[in-house]
Amino acid sequence: MNKDQHPILVKEEVAGKIGKNTSLLALSDIFGKFFFFLYFALAARSLGVERFGSISFATGLVNFCLIFIDLGACFFIVREVARDFKQIKENVREFFGLRILLAFLTIIMIAILIRLFNRPSEDVKIIIIVSSTLLFNANLLLLNSLFQALEKMEYIALSRILLGAMLAIGAFLCYKVFRAGTSFAFVYTLSFFLAFCFNYIILAKNYTRLTPVFNLKAFVQILRKILPFTLTTIFATSYYWFGIILLSLYQDNTAIGYYNAPFRLALGLTFVPVAFAGALYPLLSRYFKEGQIDEMKKILFNSIRFIFFVGFLVAIFVTLFAQKIILILYGSNFQPSVPVFQIIIWWVFFIYLNTVLVHFLYSINSQIVVTKQAGIAVLINLLANFFLIPLLSSKGVAVALILGEAASFLYLFINLFRRGFIYKFRDYLFILIKVLPFGIIIYLVFAFRLPFFAQISSLFIIYLLWAYFCRLITKGDYEMLRGMFKTKRCS
Repeated sequence: MNKDQHPILVKEEVAGKIGKNTSLLALSDIFGKFFFFLYFALAARSLGVERFGSISFATGLVNFCLIFIDLGACFFIVREVARDFKQIKENVREFFGLRILLAFLTIIMIAILIRLFNRPSEDVKIIIIVSSTLLFNANLLLLNSLFQALEKMEYIALSRILLGAMLAIGAFLCYKVFRAGTSFAFVYTLSFFLAFCFNYIILAKNYTRLTPVFNLKAFVQILRKILPFTLTTIFATSYYWFGIILLSLYQDNTAIGYYNAPFRLALGLTFVPVAFAGALYPLLSRYFKEGQIDEMKKILFNSIRFIFFVGFLVAIFVTLFAQKIILILYGSNFQPSVPVFQIIIWWVFFIYLNTVLVHFLYSINSQIVVTKQAGIAVLINLLANFFLIPLLSSKGVAVALILGEAASFLYLFINLFRRGFIYKFRDYLFILIKVLPFGIIIYLVFAFRLPFFAQISSLFIIYLLWAYFCRLITKGDYEMLRGMFKTKRCS
């Protein structure tokens, strides 16, 4: 294959391709999180509470600092490379150089700060070892962005699973043999290094050999281009954690625990829209460059209809079974978390919708709209928390999240309407009209207090029948679902 040509020469139907790529991203995310869970579980059992706290602090610090190395650039890279494969050779090398520079500066800053705070010597060693992960993690994200732009999600899936498996295997060896905090830190860093090497070799073998370019003038231009993406990333991060910070000021640690338990579960359920939008994004970016606006309108409508269908089912399911989920996973002591979970799941529902809208706006060069939306969400969330936490405690934080995300949905939807991408508003309204009665029907069915498994079965059967007769799912959706379970070879 000519390496200057765009390598996406796929003859699958669009829906099937989206389905396949969505399933690859979603399943690899699930497996990756499972392996990360094993790593931390084995570390906790091996190190004890205090030394495990050192590893947790170091990895948490690294994940936080990663935001200021990536700066939201991955969204920009996916869009530009999806439109023109030559961008890898022309501009991505400078992104590579910038990330290496920022990673080294961040590692040095971390090393200086931990010395100033006089942390124990073992903590210092662990933090320095884990912080070196920034160099590999940031550029692993860069390479994954390139594969996403090329719609080669199988490489992203393989690297995620490889990373997670190495973490789990390494942690098991440490648990059985070494039982030292520095050993777990080495495993963490080595796993990210090997995953980066795997991706780099795949990219060099199949597409192009990526070498970093260090050019100060180019770095300034890059930072200007990605500024809206950077601000959005910072706003979004602040938006998620403002509630916990304010809750800690108003309430004690018990209220934080009752909120954080369902919040973590809710975040875990967002992998579906992230994978779905991640599969759509490069396709939409190319269509926009090619001027296929009518095709983009169809994709937007069908994407919202499909993600609404899935998100509403998830929200109804959790609302009905929140108590059983909380009691099984956390125990009876977390009973007060049940109403929080029932509220916060509707924040997740809006996340499903907004993730699609945000990626669509990025694909049409409207990142400023997304940045404004993120700023509005932060402001509404902050004001709502000030009023609601004294009244409702942890439930107030959940309500504030919904208010911020619902306002974001309206703002994003209105902007897409003004730009002419939502050309039949009544069709979107019909989605809502068709779905809402299902919620009333299912609540009436559950009033009969059927056995647990009968309740779950009836929920899915009634919803699927309702969706079929109301035409909430179409032939294209079936093709997408087929694509999730059947990978066709691309030529």
